[in-house]
Amino acid sequence: MPAARAAPFTVGESISFGWDRFKANFGPLAVVALVVWGVEFLLNLLIRPDTGTGLFLAQALYFVLGSIIAMGWITISLEVVDGRTVEVSDVWKHIDKLGPYILAAVLFGLMFTIGLVLLIVPGILVAVTFAFYGFCILDRNLGAIEGLKRSAEITRGYRGQLFLFGLALIGLNLLGLLLLIVGVLVTSGISLIAAGYVYRKLDSASSGAEVG
Repeated sequence: MPAARAAPFTVGESISFGWDRFKANFGPLAVVALVVWGVEFLLNLLIRPDTGTGLFLAQALYFVLGSIIAMGWITISLEVVDGRTVEVSDVWKHIDKLGPYILAAVLFGLMFTIGLVLLIVPGILVAVTFAFYGFCILDRNLGAIEGLKRSAEITRGYRGQLFLFGLALIGLNLLGLLLLIVGVLVTSGISLIAAGYVYRKLDSASSGAEVG
C-alpha cells in the first residue's frame, strides 16, 4: 500500500462544503428525494413476491432500480459541486452508462465481500480504494474496469484520509437517524455533496488541475 500523502481535502472542509451547498440547494434536492422515494414506495406496493422465480426477478429489478437511483444521486452530487442547477431529470441523465455501472457495482461487491471474509481489513481497503468508481464512470464516461482502475488511481496515497472521511460520514448519518426522516434527508444530502467534493479534489489532484 502506497505511503499516505497530504490529501487535497480535509474532513471538516468537505462536510462544511456539503452543508453549505445543501442549504443552497435544499428545495431542488428535496423535490428529487420525494420523487425517488415515491417511485420506490410504489414499486414496493406493486411488486411483492414471496418466493421462487418471482422473488429473484423482483430482487433483480430492485438492484437495477437501485443502480439507476445511485447513478442519479452521483450525477446530482456533481451538479451541485460544480454549481449547476439540480433537476429531477438528472436522476436518469446518464442512463446509457447503466450497464458499465452495474458491472462495476457487482465486481466491487464481490471484492468487498471477499475482503470482509479475509478478516475485515482487506474489505475496508477495497472500499476506500474503489469508493469513487461510480463517479469515475459517469463523470469520465468510462467502462466498468476503467472506472474501477481510475478510482484506484485517484485514491492512491490518500486512503488513510479517505477512511477517516468515511467514518465521519457514518457518524453524521447515525446522527441523522436519531432525528428520523428529516435528519436523514439532511445528513444524507450533506454526505452526498461532500463525497462529490472529495471526488473532484482527488480527480483534480491526479490530473494536475485545481478545484475551487
